[in-house]
Amino acid sequence: MVLLPHARGDPLQQSDPQPYEPFTRPTPPPSFDDEPLPNLNPMPDPGAYDPAELVVCTEHPDELRITGIPVRCPGCAARRDWLLFVYKGHVWIRCRCARQWPEPELTVDDYHDLAAGPLDRYWATFAEAITALGFDGTFKGLYLQ
Repeated sequence: MVLLPHARGDPLQQSDPQPYEPFTRPTPPPSFDDEPLPNLNPMPDPGAYDPAELVVCTEHPDELRITGIPVRCPGCAARRDWLLFVYKGHVWIRCRCARQWPEPELTVDDYHDLAAGPLDRYWATFAEAITALGFDGTFKGLYLQ
């Protein structure tokens, strides 16, 4: 009979045990808080697109009043939670039930007054944007805020 050494060393040899120190903590891993996270979806260069085909949109969760009259969806009678967007120089309103209509009383300047802030998200197509924002009919009849 031939004894071959174990692949991880001789099991009969004992290694030096590490002393147990109950009041010491292991060294924490390095912190990456100082480094900014990479932007996986950088904002595209607006000059690379045809301005006539760009759509700029913003969510408007509150009730919307145009010339003092509250806006209601003609499809589901919703009173708030709108998607406002500008396409080819006209302001459009879209409801969660996926109904949309142009609003001739709102100008592009009015839209910019209502917009939430700077552009921070983009999608390759308008269909992707309305799906991601929940205005594709999935949340019909629901107020999300």
